Amino acid sequence: MRSNIKYLILILFLFNLIIVSIDINYINNIEKCPNSFSDPEFRNKKDKILDNKELGKNKFQKIPSSSQITTWEPNGTLICNAKYWDWRYGYVETSQYPRGICGDGSGGAIIAWENVYGSVKEIYAQRIDANGNILWENNGTVICNALGSQRFSKICSDGLGGAIIAWEDFRNDIDWNIYAQRIDANGNTLWENNGTVICNANRSQGELEICSDGLGGAIIAWRDYRNDVDRDIYAQRIDANGNTLWENNGTVICNANRSQVDLEICSDGLGGAIFAWGDLRNDVDSDIYAQRIDSNGNTLWENNGTVICNANRSQGGLKICSDGLGGAIIAWFDYRNGVDSDIYAQRIDSNGNTLWENNGTVICNAESSQSDIDICPCSYNGAIIAWYDSRLTKVGIYVQKITGTGITLWTDNGTFIIDPDYHHGEPHICSDGSDGTIIVWADGRGVEAGTSRDIYAQRVDANGNLRWNINGEVICNAIGDQPGGIRICSDNAGGAIITWQDYRSGNSDIYAQKIKQLDIDLSSEVIKKAFEKAFKKAFEKAFKKAFEKAFMKKILILQLDINNLSTFQDKSKVELIMVKIIDLKFNN
Repeated sequence: MRSNIKYLILILFLFNLIIVSIDINYINNIEKCPNSFSDPEFRNKKDKILDNKELGKNKFQKIPSSSQITTWEPNGTLICNAKYWDWRYGYVETSQYPRGICGDGSGGAIIAWENVYGSVKEIYAQRIDANGNILWENNGTVICNALGSQRFSKICSDGLGGAIIAWEDFRNDIDWNIYAQRIDANGNTLWENNGTVICNANRSQGELEICSDGLGGAIIAWRDYRNDVDRDIYAQRIDANGNTLWENNGTVICNANRSQVDLEICSDGLGGAIFAWGDLRNDVDSDIYAQRIDSNGNTLWENNGTVICNANRSQGGLKICSDGLGGAIIAWFDYRNGVDSDIYAQRIDSNGNTLWENNGTVICNAESSQSDIDICPCSYNGAIIAWYDSRLTKVGIYVQKITGTGITLWTDNGTFIIDPDYHHGEPHICSDGSDGTIIVWADGRGVEAGTSRDIYAQRVDANGNLRWNINGEVICNAIGDQPGGIRICSDNAGGAIITWQDYRSGNSDIYAQKIKQLDIDLSSEVIKKAFEKAFKKAFEKAFKKAFEKAFMKKILILQLDINNLSTFQDKSKVELIMVKIIDLKFNN
């Protein structure tokens, strides 16, 4: 009996000593990630944990190594490094410039680019599946290789695993026109060879944008010189079979006096589209206007567009995304303060009514200039906006979330993403599927050390917290320069697929990489099972040792740290949770 009581007391004593916390390889992640390990703050944090001075108090976010974040080949999967056949010289090096990317609906993506040799420019595309396998012809399927040059292609999904690609085309050797092509999931072009004419009106057309019509076709908009004076905006809808549905050579969106610039487009979700642009009609500076067009080609708001912002001085550099209810959210940089540019945004509903403050709600008005905006939708009819920011004498990247009612949710003037001591390019973002965002940029932190630009990424969760390594995770740091040309799309699984321009071969080639979201919800059954399994295994081990050494001056304490359970990183490795057993002195 006395022996049983002794065992019972021992068990109770062990339970009182258990500190529950799942660490998930925190130390390993620091050691694997050179950017973190070289940071004195992280080095000190590591030492403190190893010294057990902050047992159970670790508040740092988990920091996956790049190998945990990316899923395809290290430093990216090659999309195209083609050579060009020249009858005088044989095969010669060419350059490729990525122009667009869209999801394939199955966790992969379709990428479009220009293949350039001298003055020859052609349009190619490639599909890559969710596992990083190239599915079409090596170095891409030809979209257009007509005489003359083709350039500045844009792409959208056809909703069936393929894509629609539109571009500027100089085949008539006089001016630039607009052509388009549809390619199916197997890499077969479905419309006319070398593309279907969208517009070949007199003078040039260019600077096009595209969005899906939701029925296997697309809506394409462009700036148009046909009036021989200034640039207007026209649009055309093309169906899944390659038939143009609106007026020949396009329907007028805006032909107000002076030029319209900075054209952007998004779907209205009902077979139509919403357009936004910078407008010089006041003959003084650029304002922001918008128009909606229905699936039949009828403009629905004010003739020549509804005013989004006509504050003093110029507004420009705008971006647009759907609000999910037939309207849109538009963001732009704004010079109304007369000193530098700030970031403003406005929501417009399906009827053309602006819903936020007159002339826009402030997203960021910090000192110095903000510019180079990107935007993606989020829940509750809101948006996430990222931008370049020079408030700290050098450029930094910041991000803000705004609700459908115009309320900013994260840090005033934006959440800080990347250290201003690093040189970096404009941000590119997409939704992470959990009301946060994934941000990608070309990063020059190695330039001062005599190397070159690399590709980095960061995830910001729904609450504005950075989820990965402070100052970003390396996506590609191959030899040579990765200067940009970044395009990004969602993989529809909480991650993203990105493509970029890459000089590791000495030429401009194209690479791509898939990024995982990594974070798993605490309520997930797989997490619960992993916790139960890890706890049982660790407790049995701890109990056995404690029983054998019950009268020694040291006991074993199981450290599990429940506070960090919500940041567990990888379903596929859920059963590999490492349990640390730490020796602590204890007074008899």
